[in-house]
Amino acid sequence: MKIILTPFALILLFIGLQMDLIAQSDVPILKIRKQVKFYNNTQAGLTHQNFFTQKREEFALSAESELTLAKTISGKSGMTHYKFRQTHRGLPVVGGTYILHEKEGQVVRGNGVIFPQINISTRPGIDQSYAWLIARDAI
Repeated sequence: MKIILTPFALILLFIGLQMDLIAQSDVPILKIRKQVKFYNNTQAGLTHQNFFTQKREEFALSAESELTLAKTISGKSGMTHYKFRQTHRGLPVVGGTYILHEKEGQVVRGNGVIFPQINISTRPGIDQSYAWLIARDAI
């Protein structure tokens, strides 16, 4: 009997194997504190284009974290909503999403979840060939 795995199944298998390897190792489990942040703007000249540059310190964003515009939605009330996704060293931060609400070119408010002061390596713990060996042996 031949077993055929889809790419998605291989990814899930690989992630499961990595979690198993981490659980068996002496690597400490990383816990990152999330920050739910509501913001009501009183500062003139604050737009969706300069918000995270001007508020980086207030939001405690690490130097290697960015918020990138993912979606723009125009509302019926004249409000435009800008959805940003957080990345760290170019990789997506799961759950890191912030929405700015702008009217007449000015940020009125913002809300979402930010993960402040991320300080972790994005380098894989094992190389690709070793991962394939583990996946092959698990089948």
